[in-house]
Amino acid sequence: MSTPASTSSSPTPPFSHMFHIAKDIYSNIKKKEEYSVLVLGIDDAGKTTFIEKLKELYLLGADGKPLVKGAKVRITPPERIMPTVGQNVTTIKINKVLLKFWDLGGQQALRPMWANYYDQCHCIVFVVDSRLGHDEDKRAHLTRARQVLMDITKDEVNRAIFDRINIPILMLANKQDHLREPSATGTTNLELPEEMPYDDSDCIELFELKETFNDVFENLNAIDSKILPISATSGYGIKQAMDWLTVRLTRNKQNVPPNYKYYQPPKSYHQLKTLPRFDREALTLNKEIWLIKTPKDFNFSKLEKLPVSFELNQSAEFEADNKTFQVCEEMHQEDLTSTKAGSKSNKYSLLLASKDKKTLKPSGSNTTILRFYSISEKIEIPEINISQVVKPRKDVPKVYELRMRHFPTGYGAKDYKEAQPGNDKAPEGARSDEEDQPQKKKAKTDEKKEKKKKEKKEKKEKKEKK
Repeated sequence: MSTPASTSSSPTPPFSHMFHIAKDIYSNIKKKEEYSVLVLGIDDAGKTTFIEKLKELYLLGADGKPLVKGAKVRITPPERIMPTVGQNVTTIKINKVLLKFWDLGGQQALRPMWANYYDQCHCIVFVVDSRLGHDEDKRAHLTRARQVLMDITKDEVNRAIFDRINIPILMLANKQDHLREPSATGTTNLELPEEMPYDDSDCIELFELKETFNDVFENLNAIDSKILPISATSGYGIKQAMDWLTVRLTRNKQNVPPNYKYYQPPKSYHQLKTLPRFDREALTLNKEIWLIKTPKDFNFSKLEKLPVSFELNQSAEFEADNKTFQVCEEMHQEDLTSTKAGSKSNKYSLLLASKDKKTLKPSGSNTTILRFYSISEKIEIPEINISQVVKPRKDVPKVYELRMRHFPTGYGAKDYKEAQPGNDKAPEGARSDEEDQPQKKKAKTDEKKEKKKKEKKEKKEKKEKK
């Protein structure tokens, strides 16, 4: 619809150029930041085992049950994990950051497809098998891993992508099953010490890995890189690695913005209603888009025009279904377009119901919603005449230290001064002070109990004498 001029009158823009959304959806439409993490490595490095351990650490509680009630979490034991053919995709929330892990197959025939994912990822996690010892055949594994990374950096297309996206790279030295001694503070130190207490025949030391892959990191032009020891089977070092990863991802947010994940509305949401005339084409033709929330049972289809007020803090009224409704602007246009220090003007994504009416789909990106309105029913509350007080009924509840009365209108009088206990000006028909004193009533009850107790005791004494 055309942008209306600000006047004191109440223009009536056509409804076909607006849409409305139910209250529950209005408060629940939120887009969540999501980061894509590529998990790479040659075959048998432990990539899938690493992902399964992440699911165990961050999706299950100490009792082994899912942290999210009703969620289904399937974890494959290490002994049942098969080589990945294609890809495994897992989304996990870690440190309040939503991470989508792409576990890609490491076999030689599958490595060419890695290049299809570089441009869309926010970080690369490269997993290597560090339990290689000094056996020449086993050390060939490390050489192959390094060569794979070097081949990536030598490719001109890949180099251009990495120069553009500038993402952090994390290398995980997996299968470090001999844990390092904890520090005096009780935490495991991940910084590289001068001497590492590993069995030299079992694991390659971190400084050796760093030396081997240093030129790879330089060629990849990584904004930040790190080599950390982990054990995908025991979970050692994984939480520290994820702490490093989430910090770098959020820090690099300005260079590589996150993706946005749209959640399905809750099961209790009200169905989104739109007129047949309201289509996606209208969104591009209109100069303004308004967001309007309504009562659950409000029927918009009976309206041809919707009156609104373009004056701040003013409302417009209209009749529908023998009821009176008012339209109020919840957020003024100036509030939406004003810029805060260091931030851009507010942008909101527009969501429409899908054909099955079960999910919401985004329509366009960064759609500017210029006005927010709320429709509510206008109810006239009658004035209460204190002189019309009648004697309270038994079904009228009593509140401690307050006189409760029943009014013909159905409203209570507990908030009126005349209804306070001990008020001599209380009109005729009010409860007596005696009836409204819980202490006196309790005293009478206690007196009866004492009397019964005394009688019972006397009977018992008489029996004993006989």
